Amino acid sequence: MKYKDVINAINRGASVYWSNHNYKIIKDSIGQYLIHSQCNDHYIKFTDSEYYLKDIYIFEKEEKWRKK
Repeated sequence: MKYKDVINAINRGASVYWSNHNYKIIKDSIGQYLIHSQCNDHYIKFTDSEYYLKDIYIFEKEEKWRKK
C-alpha cells in the first residue's frame, strides 16, 4: 500500500488501522496524520515509512441507500 492511498482513504471517511484494531490512523484538527493507540490514548506521527505501510488495512464505510 502507498502512503497517498492511506491518506486518501482517511480523507474520504474510511477507517484505517495499522497492525490491529487498537492502532487507528486519524487526521487531527490541525491536519496531522497520527496513529492513535486506543487502549492507552497515545499518539505517534504517521509517516510514509515501509514499517507502517506494510501492515495497513482499510475499512470503507457502507453507503446507505434511500428509497425514493
